[in-house]
Formats: sequence, structure tokens, C-alpha cells
Amino acid sequence: MPIAVSGYTQEAGTWKERANGTQGNNRDAAQHAERQMLAQLRRRDGPYLIVQNAFPCHLCHASFLLQSQQCALIVKVTKDEGKYARDHGLGNNPSLPCILYYFRGQMKMVDMTSRGAAAEPPNQFPRVEDFDAIE
Repeated sequence: MPIAVSGYTQEAGTWKERANGTQGNNRDAAQHAERQMLAQLRRRDGPYLIVQNAFPCHLCHASFLLQSQQCALIVKVTKDEGKYARDHGLGNNPSLPCILYYFRGQMKMVDMTSRGAAAEPPNQFPRVEDFDAIE
């Protein structure tokens, strides 16, 4: 099943959609939809927000960790198409939506069960506008 992605950057205090669609090639991880979207977004200043109907696979996750050494990335996962939640140790019934903050080579996961400091972005993550309404 194709992965539906939308990519956003901030402008004048709000998130602006820069690209969307179902794209990618499931046989070549370098061509997966979310990696192609980040490549498009990185033409602008970050931080970056990708909203998609799937978790990143383990190869895309590794790529995002590497790229997060130079940029701040948020991935908002709205569904578990492709069943990649298992790649993140979440089993078959993850709590959704789930927010993945990639920053400085690490990832912090926040979901509907997160509370207090566990529900906040990582320390020193750039200030971002609210994106709860973006699906």
C-alpha cells in the first residue's frame, strides 16, 4: 500500500504545506516516500514536519537519525499502514497519533499515553508551532 505523506515548514508563525502525495518505491528504501519528502523540504529552512499514514521503516528511521545531526525533524504518524510500528517496538496496536522527534542523532517518541515531560519535544528542540490539527 502506498504511503501518503505531506511535508510542512514554518512560515510567519504557522505551518505551511510544501508538498504532498503518495510517492516512493517500496523496493528501494532511499526512494521511500518520507525520505523523498524530507529531501524536498530541506530546500527550505527547518524545522520540518512530515505527516504520514505509516511509521518509518527501520531503514528510513536510521536515515532520519543520521540526518537529524543537521536538522530538526518531526514525523507525525496517523495510521500504521505497512505495519512498521513493529520496527519501533510498538507491536500491532500502537497508540495513534504518534509523534517522532528526530534531533541531534536521536529520536523521542510521544503518543497519546505520554504525560508531563515525556509528552514534550526533546530538550533544546527548536520552538515549533502547534501541529495537532494537521492530519
